Amino acid sequence: MKLTRRDLFAAVGGIVLGGAIATTAGLSYRAYRKGLRTQVPKDIKPADEGGWVLSSNDRKEIVAVDQVAESKILAVRQEVDIPGGDYERFEAGSLQNCVTKCEQDESCKAFTYAGSRHPVPEKRRVCWLKGSSSDDPVHKAKHYVSGRRGTW
Repeated sequence: MKLTRRDLFAAVGGIVLGGAIATTAGLSYRAYRKGLRTQVPKDIKPADEGGWVLSSNDRKEIVAVDQVAESKILAVRQEVDIPGGDYERFEAGSLQNCVTKCEQDESCKAFTYAGSRHPVPEKRRVCWLKGSSSDDPVHKAKHYVSGRRGTW
């Protein structure tokens, strides 16, 4: 097999081009890691899994939406799940929306809300209205908030 001048130039060109691409990619990554890219706000960081981590302010807002609710009718408890008695399921968007819907519905005796960090994506920010709350509540249910009319 004879190596032609053309083959030699193609090989050298491929090596040079590949090296240039790798160097550019490495420099871009290092510059990004040092925070030199101005398009990305400083409080947003790339996650190890390839996604994005929210800023601390955004994270506080999301947590507040899952934990803060006011009600004059319902006794609301964190980390409690009330199993059974469901008559309506809907995407509430926030704990307060779930509380408000239960307050406005005479049939609603209790509710359970799954927070935005629930491990099952289909359950995140979902509210279950309950016609009865006779089942024993499950305590230390990390991703749930529940409420009942009256007292616990």
